[in-house]
Amino acid sequence: MENVRKHSNVQLVTSEKQAKKLVAAPTFKRFKIITESLVVLEKLKSCITLNRPIYIGFVILELSKVLMYNFHYNHIKKRYMDKANLLFTDTDSLTYEIETEDIYKDMGENLNIYDTSDYPQDHALYSEKKQKTNWLF
Repeated sequence: MENVRKHSNVQLVTSEKQAKKLVAAPTFKRFKIITESLVVLEKLKSCITLNRPIYIGFVILELSKVLMYNFHYNHIKKRYMDKANLLFTDTDSLTYEIETEDIYKDMGENLNIYDTSDYPQDHALYSEKKQKTNWLF
């Protein structure tokens, strides 16, 4: 989610007088000397417009979390029990270690919950039916 409070202004300054003026401002954050006659100054924005609906981003993340939990507990854990270990998660992905004879055979039995459109076209599970459908794995 975008945090507009973290936005800043960057200015390239070539005169000492202008640099001193900008450094004295309450919005001054930091500087970096590039050359003897060029300095980059970063200032915080003095006026922030909160025009991004933060709660929508929050709701989307919560829905994603619910769907991922559902997939984990109602599909993976039910099917593989102790033979599935969740290694790590990210905002939109789950990474597993699964002990099974043939993972592709297992996926084929529940193809309705997977988007396999990025598989090679000659792969047995390749399908464009659910291509880029939201909320699939």
